[in-house]
Amino acid sequence: LSALAAFAVPLVSALTLNAPTTTPTIGATVNLTWEATTSDPSSFNIYMANTIFHNTFAIATDVQTSAGEYTLVLPPVPVGDGYTLEATDISNINNVYATSGDFSVGAQTTASAPTLSTTSTSMTMSMPMSSGTGTASTATGTSPSGSSSASSTPSSISGAAASFKIGMGPAAVVLLSA
Repeated sequence: LSALAAFAVPLVSALTLNAPTTTPTIGATVNLTWEATTSDPSSFNIYMANTIFHNTFAIATDVQTSAGEYTLVLPPVPVGDGYTLEATDISNINNVYATSGDFSVGAQTTASAPTLSTTSTSMTMSMPMSSGTGTASTATGTSPSGSSSASSTPSSISGAAASFKIGMGPAAVVLLSA
């Protein structure tokens, strides 16, 4: 019997994994914390399990126990209740060192949408024996991280006395946001 007890001791862990203190949302930064002793393994993996959906998601690998915390961006998972965190052995995910209390995951919060404004300007130009009219436009976009603008320029002017053309192609603004 003492031989069996000696075998079981290495599987015992004092690691305590804490549930998030606020409801994490998809795409948001989450700070995971735990308490450990020197008898705990030096590293572990963290899984997010949901007993309602019967899903388990790997969210961190080879986490250093001595750090006491790990920050990550919550990946897309089903929104709802019934989640727990599991600290597992790196080489055997069935060996669970610690399980947190239950917590819920909220829907992703949306950032403010980029805005786009367009202005148009008309001009008339007269030349001997002909005249022409054109339109110039400028588009300016603003996103939460900055702004961007694009404008178009005349594509051709030919035969100063014969004709005058301003060709406008579509103006496009590409907004990239981190």
